[in-house]
Amino acid sequence: MKNGKYVIAYLIHELGDYYCKEIEMGALQRAEEENVNLVFLPGKFMDRPQSAETRYEYQYNTLYSLVIEDNVDAVVIAADCIGNYSSREKIAEFVHLYDEIPSVLIASKQPGKSCICYDNFKGIEAGVEYLIDVRECTKFAMLGGPMSNTDCVERKEALVQTLAKRRITFTEKNYTEGDLTRHCHDACRELLDNNPGVEVIFCVNDESAVAMYDVLEERELVPGRDIYVLGYDNSRVAGQMRPSLSSIWADPMELSRQAFDMALNLIRGRKTPSRSLDTMLVRRDSFGSEVEHFDLEDMDTDRIKALYNKVFYRLQGARGIEYKAYKKVIRDCMSLMAAREKDVSIHEQLKEDFREALDTGILMYADMETLLDVMDEIYTRISAGEERRQDRREVRQAYSDLFRMLIFKQQETIRDIVETNQSMDFSIKMVARDIMQFENGYDQNYSIPLKNLPYMGIRNAYLYMLEKPVVHLDGEKMDMPEYFYLKAVMKDGEVRNITASNQKTSIYDLYCNDYMGDDRFSMTMLPLYSTDEVYGYILCDVSDQILDNGEILVNQLSAAYRMLHVLSRAQEIMDQLEQTNDVLKRNNIFLDSLSRIDQMTGIYNRRGFYEAAEEFLSETLKDDAHYLVMYVDMDNLKIVNDRYGHDDGDFALIKIAETLHEALGDEDGVIGRIGGDEFACIVRGTEGPESIKKKFRESFDDFNRSSDKPYNITASVGIYRIEEPDMKLEEALTLADEDLYREKQKRSKKIAKD
Repeated sequence: MKNGKYVIAYLIHELGDYYCKEIEMGALQRAEEENVNLVFLPGKFMDRPQSAETRYEYQYNTLYSLVIEDNVDAVVIAADCIGNYSSREKIAEFVHLYDEIPSVLIASKQPGKSCICYDNFKGIEAGVEYLIDVRECTKFAMLGGPMSNTDCVERKEALVQTLAKRRITFTEKNYTEGDLTRHCHDACRELLDNNPGVEVIFCVNDESAVAMYDVLEERELVPGRDIYVLGYDNSRVAGQMRPSLSSIWADPMELSRQAFDMALNLIRGRKTPSRSLDTMLVRRDSFGSEVEHFDLEDMDTDRIKALYNKVFYRLQGARGIEYKAYKKVIRDCMSLMAAREKDVSIHEQLKEDFREALDTGILMYADMETLLDVMDEIYTRISAGEERRQDRREVRQAYSDLFRMLIFKQQETIRDIVETNQSMDFSIKMVARDIMQFENGYDQNYSIPLKNLPYMGIRNAYLYMLEKPVVHLDGEKMDMPEYFYLKAVMKDGEVRNITASNQKTSIYDLYCNDYMGDDRFSMTMLPLYSTDEVYGYILCDVSDQILDNGEILVNQLSAAYRMLHVLSRAQEIMDQLEQTNDVLKRNNIFLDSLSRIDQMTGIYNRRGFYEAAEEFLSETLKDDAHYLVMYVDMDNLKIVNDRYGHDDGDFALIKIAETLHEALGDEDGVIGRIGGDEFACIVRGTEGPESIKKKFRESFDDFNRSSDKPYNITASVGIYRIEEPDMKLEEALTLADEDLYREKQKRSKKIAKD
C-alpha cells in the first residue's frame, strides 16, 4: 500500500493490441473509481518462435520479475495469453511465481486461484443454432488455437457439444489448430483442404478470421455467400472486415473490471470465488444478408436496452452517461414518430440531445455499420406516410443535420488521431535529436529524453537504471537486483535529475519512491534494452499514445540510454588512457618502443605477429612449403566479462592462447593476439582445415570437462590454405576471416554449464 492507496499490478502480454487495450481500459476505469494505484507490466508471449524482427523482444518478459511480494498488494494475470505458446505446465509454473501475492487470473483457470473467464458456451451455442435453424447448415469446421489456452479448449468443446446435441458429427478432420494470429494462413489452407464442401467455419478469435478471409479470397470464396464464417471477441476488426464478420461478443473491459474487483476483495480478505462472464452472438454479413426491423411505437425499456446493446455492444450492460444520453435520443425519436402536427421544438430537442450523446464519446463504442442501419430504419419509420405529416421538410432536415453532426464528430476524431500521430512523430524526432547531441555519459544527461514525453501524453515518469547493464539471454531467468538507480524523474511535467546520493532505490519501492507524492497513479513499466543487454526500466503514465505506440517509445529511449552507457564507458576508457599516458610520459616510454609480446598471454601482440609472420612467410616461400593462415575469435567474451567478471575473461583469453600454442608450437608457425578477443596464426603443414578445427574443438571440450569454471570456453576458427605463391599476408587473413564469419554463425550464446 502506498500512502493509504492499494497498488494492483496487471501482467499482460502486449501493450497495444485490441484485447490488451480493452483490459487496460477496464482496469483504468475501476482504478479511478476506487482511488487505487495501478501499474501495467506488458511482457510478450512466452516461448513464442522468434523472427529476426522479434529476436530480442523476450526482454519485455523481464518486467514480470518486477512484481514481488510487498511491492504490490495484488496482481491480475492474463496467464493463458502470456503463455499462448507454452505448455500447461509452463503456465502453471509461471502463475505459481506469484503465490505469495493475492492473485486473480483473467481468461485462465488454475487450481486454487480466483479466476474470471468467459462463458464460452452461451455465445457459441447461439451462433451455431442460428446457422443450423435459419441457414440450415450441417457441415462445420473449426480453426482453433493452442490447447494450452483455456479459452481455446472451451471454445472447441462448446462447438463439439452444441453440434452433438443437434446430432451433427464433428471429427478431428474438421479441426485445425492455428496460433491465434492473422498470420496462420497455412492452418486455414489445411482446414479448407481437409473439408471440401464445408458450410461454416468457426474461427477461435477474430484475428485468425482475418487469415481465413485472406485464404477464402485466394480461392474466390465470399464469406456470407459461399461459406459462413463466425469469429470470437467481436473486436473492432470484426466490424471493419468486408464482408463484416459475425462474432461472439465477449467484453474484455468488463472482464478486467470484474478482475479488478476480485483483486480488491482478496486484498480486503473477502471470499473471492471464480466467476464467468456472459457472451452473446453479434450477427453481421458473414452470416448472409439480413435486415432487422424494429417498431419505434412499441419501444419499451427492454427493447431500448436491446437496441443499445446491439449498436454500442462495447458498453454492454453499462448504464452510465452514454446510456442516459442514448435513451433521450430514442425517446425524442418516439415523440417525433407520434407527432402528426408540426412541432419545431421536437426537432430542435432531438438535435440537441443527439449532439450531447456524441459529446459523451459514445461513438468510441459503436458498431458504425449497425448505427447507420439503425438511423436509416428510424428515418424510414418516422417518414412513413410522409404525405400526411405537416413537418415533412423538418423531418428531412433533421435527418440531414444528424448525419452532418455524425460526420463532423468522425472528422473531429480523425483530426485528434492525426494530431496524436504528429505529436508522437515529433516526440520520436526529439529523442533522436537528443541522442545525436549527447557529448558524454554523465548523469545529468539521463533526464534529457524525458523532456519530450509530454508530447506522448506523459506527465509523470521515473527512470530506473541498473547499476550496470545485465546480459540476459533468451530462455534464461533474470535475477533482479535488490536495488535500482533512479537517475531522473518527471513529476507533473517537470523534469529533474536525481543526485547520485539519492538514486539508490529498493525493488520494494519501485512503485512508491520518495518523488511520487500522494496523488493516485495509473502507470506502465517499460524495459530499456539493446539486443541481449538490459539497461533499466521506465515507469510512466498510461496515455492513449503509449497504448498505441509504447513499443516505439521503448526503442527510442533504449537507443538513447544505450548511447549514454557507451559514452560513459568511453569516458572511463579515456580517463584510463590519460592516466596511462601520464605514466608513459613520466617514464619516457614511446609507442614505437613497445614490446612485441602481449603481456597477458605471452604470445606476440599485433605488431609482433605481423613482423614475425611476414618473416616466416618469406622463409616458407623459399622452401616452397605448404602453409595455412588462421583467424581465431573467442566466443562470447563480452558475456563472460559481464557475467563472471573481467578476471575470468582474461583467464579465458590466456587459455585460448595456451591451446593455440600447444596445438601449433613455435617451430612450425607464428601465433599472435591481434585484438581484444582475436588471434591470428600462420603455420606450415598439409593438414586439412576441418581436421585442425576438430582438433581445437576437442582440446576445448577436454578442458571444459575438467575445468571447475561455471562456464565453457570456446573459440571459432577460420582457416585459409595459401596456394598462390605471391599471395600477401593481409589478403590471406581476409579470406580466413571470411571463413571465420561462417563459423561464427553456428556458435551458441549459451556459455553456462548445465
